[in-house]
Amino acid sequence: MPAPLTRRPGLRLAGWLAGLLLILVGVATNLVSDQLPEAWGDWIKAHPIQTGIGFALLALVAVGLGERIQRRQAPAEPAIPAGPTATQGSVVAGGDVHQSEPRTEFHGGSIETLASFGTVYGNVTVTPPGTPTQPGTPAAAAASGQVAPVGGRVSNLPPPNPDFTGRHDLLEQLHRDLTNRGRAAVVAAHGLGGVGKTQLVLAYAHEHSEEYPLVWWIPAETDLGAISALAALAPLLGVRVEADQEATVTAVLQALAQRPGPDGEPGWLLVFDNAEDPQRVRRLLPPGATGRVLITSRNPAWGGLARRLKVDVLSEDEAVELLLDRTGSTDRGAAVALARELDGLPLALAQVAGHCEQTGLSLAEYLDAYRRRHQELLAKGQPVDYPATVATTWQLSVDKLAGRSPTAVQLLHLAAFLAPEGIPLSLLAADPQQLPEELAAAVQDEATLEETVGALVGLSLVARERGGLRLHRLVQAATRASLTADQAAHWAKRAVRLVKAAFPTSADDPQSWPQAAGLLVHALTAADHADTRQTAPDTTGALLNQVGLYLECRGEFTAGREQLERALRLKEAAYGPDHPGVAITVGSLGSVLRELGELSAAREQLERAVGICHRTRGSEHPDTRWAQRQLDDLP
Repeated sequence: MPAPLTRRPGLRLAGWLAGLLLILVGVATNLVSDQLPEAWGDWIKAHPIQTGIGFALLALVAVGLGERIQRRQAPAEPAIPAGPTATQGSVVAGGDVHQSEPRTEFHGGSIETLASFGTVYGNVTVTPPGTPTQPGTPAAAAASGQVAPVGGRVSNLPPPNPDFTGRHDLLEQLHRDLTNRGRAAVVAAHGLGGVGKTQLVLAYAHEHSEEYPLVWWIPAETDLGAISALAALAPLLGVRVEADQEATVTAVLQALAQRPGPDGEPGWLLVFDNAEDPQRVRRLLPPGATGRVLITSRNPAWGGLARRLKVDVLSEDEAVELLLDRTGSTDRGAAVALARELDGLPLALAQVAGHCEQTGLSLAEYLDAYRRRHQELLAKGQPVDYPATVATTWQLSVDKLAGRSPTAVQLLHLAAFLAPEGIPLSLLAADPQQLPEELAAAVQDEATLEETVGALVGLSLVARERGGLRLHRLVQAATRASLTADQAAHWAKRAVRLVKAAFPTSADDPQSWPQAAGLLVHALTAADHADTRQTAPDTTGALLNQVGLYLECRGEFTAGREQLERALRLKEAAYGPDHPGVAITVGSLGSVLRELGELSAAREQLERAVGICHRTRGSEHPDTRWAQRQLDDLP
């Protein structure tokens, strides 16, 4: 298990090196004097003390530089003992995720190479100025290396929604607010869940993408997700990627501030999707006014930071237009009735249209089925975290899906316990044995998996992203609410074990960072669901331990500490206080506390880790030696 960057040499190592240097100084002086030109050699022989000091200083500088980049390796997680709460089947700890095809695309531009970038943020396109972007065109992405500063257009926008309709007034108002000179070019589109905030902003971004050299989509529901997305811009801007992720983001923001577009026009458009805290977004905005920012949020309190644009449900005319256009129906009466039944909620309307498209059901027939099912669901109690309209349309779609593609229902259940966006299909291949038999078989066959995903897409339950899926949070909520407590715990366990199998174990290896960054939000989401349902504490603790180490290596010490403390609580619940796996997390926590400057707390944790290792492993075991080195290196 990797531990954080070592910034201080051990005392014993420093003493050994100093002694060795003293022995070598005289030998080096004589050897070098014989190999240099005569005048230099004579000077060295005449000044042996000065020469020796010079060699010693050079050697010490070299040792110091080596210490700065040395990484201390922690012991691997111990084997999880068999038992009812510890069974993991054939989970491969930290198994790699291999993309079936690159998710990164380049169309011209000055990109030379890009290391694993598309596996994190999906459809990244680079095009020369003036060239139409074609997100669907396949292109090979380089496997490794550094990136030259970009001269063409850059975009990672999700694919456009081909069924987006209406919203003409809102799109015009959004454009006026965003381009109104003399005001801060930040606009927050806010409204209730399911009203189409993200789709509105996505449609605008695609419509105006040609106006910006750079358009970047940032999942902003969590701080860590937003920071990771911004840090991923670094290679595209020619910014050095540092181990300290906060430092990388600061450099990215400065680079954006110095990146105006042609003729003084805005040089970039940033979209913070599903942001909730204005103050957290504020610190992630580039200084100056060289670009523009769009925000989507359920929170209306953006007045101090952005111009607010309220997004409401569709008007009756827009809702009717959506239903008739999507289904090809001419039954305006049924469309009007459905639009009123669904309160103009775009998410529910899209599910109705998808259902009718897939099943051939008329709008009038769907209306009858909807009214029957709606009354049944209302009789069971009104959902508190999503509209009853969504619950009803969701249930009708899943009822139909269960008879046509049970495997698709299984995939929907699994996705409900992951983060809603950027779910890579390759995640399913991390450890198929954690999946139900039908879904595991589908993962092994590309055509079957495509058919499974297509069934969900056709009913508007999920949307495609290149290489993956995204689904609405209300769809996730409705899916989880349909499960019994035991079923929910079952799927939460599958999700956390699958992410654990995929999450990199080599946290100190920069080559693993893109993969870890892409899985970070899924790891935290799956861990939350598993923890809430008190299932798989062993796997959840091991996953959070790896997340904590990754965050520590990226300089996110406070966040790393939080995850390691959660991991410790879960491991102690699973194994008891004196298990070797507990010792590893205790030692890692001590290391983070050291980085935070809490030396007394760090010593307490490291002494505990050493004690557990001595009792369970013996004094000569590598785990014990590792913990002891950590303790010895404390000042």
